Amino acid sequence: MRFTLMTSLALLLALLLVPGCTNNTNLTGPEPQQEVTLLADMSLAFVMASDSLDLTPEQREKLEAALKQFRQDVEAAMRAHKSGEMTREELRARVSDLESRLDAEIRAILTPEQYERWKNRQHQIKNHGGVPYPLVLPLEQLARHLELTPEQITQARVLVHNAQLALRHAVETIHEREKLKEAIESIFKRTGAQFQSLLDREQLAKYNDLKRRHAQPKLPYPLPSPLDQLARLLSLTPDQLEKARAIVRGAEVAIRQAVETQTDKKELRTTVGNILKRAESAFRSILTPEQERLYEQWKQRGKGSG
Repeated sequence: MRFTLMTSLALLLALLLVPGCTNNTNLTGPEPQQEVTLLADMSLAFVMASDSLDLTPEQREKLEAALKQFRQDVEAAMRAHKSGEMTREELRARVSDLESRLDAEIRAILTPEQYERWKNRQHQIKNHGGVPYPLVLPLEQLARHLELTPEQITQARVLVHNAQLALRHAVETIHEREKLKEAIESIFKRTGAQFQSLLDREQLAKYNDLKRRHAQPKLPYPLPSPLDQLARLLSLTPDQLEKARAIVRGAEVAIRQAVETQTDKKELRTTVGNILKRAESAFRSILTPEQERLYEQWKQRGKGSG
């Protein structure tokens, strides 16, 4: 069987989320179940975020390999626990170690901007019961922004609960990438329409404005780290700092213009990549030889730590 990114995720989710799939009564206790659920959340985050990460073929191949190995290692640990070779504490430690190792591999494979998107998605899913949240913002925030009435809040809670049940069912039962994606999008669309039907005209206008602002893409930073951090790291002079700020501002303008004018994702990715390369090259050009040596060492340490 050829393991694709989605196949690996689906198998892992089947192993970790579907009740009874391990046939191991020892795993029904709260402690190990909590650990494997955390890993299931991380896998679902990949399902939700993979399309938005703009992966290169090489990145996708590396991620597939890492996820396949991760799945095999988790299966081996759970078999060892089932056979009595591993205690609950040892299983929890092993799962935690595998999670940390996978996260380090992911960080090394993705760009900093891709990794940030992945971590944000993982955080969002873990905060909402292991499934993606079906509204543009958590209900508590929407209630404040839109000044929902108690009755509206009660009705919206029912919508969110039902949507989360439907999302979990989809994740547990649909193993084909495109079908799962379609199912999730359908649940999102249906829940959004039901929520909007609860709002009056003024609330609806505010909600649509929130959606527009929420949908705006976060543009990548032109340098590998914020300029204030680089300034401290490299002891930039005031003149260098001013030049670096001009480089960053120019790159940000160019990136925003590209995002607003280019519709082809592949072309946009190439354009933004070239802008980032030019910005870093321009930044390097203002450094002294010693600063450039420190800068390169810092970058290599970052790659090594994953």
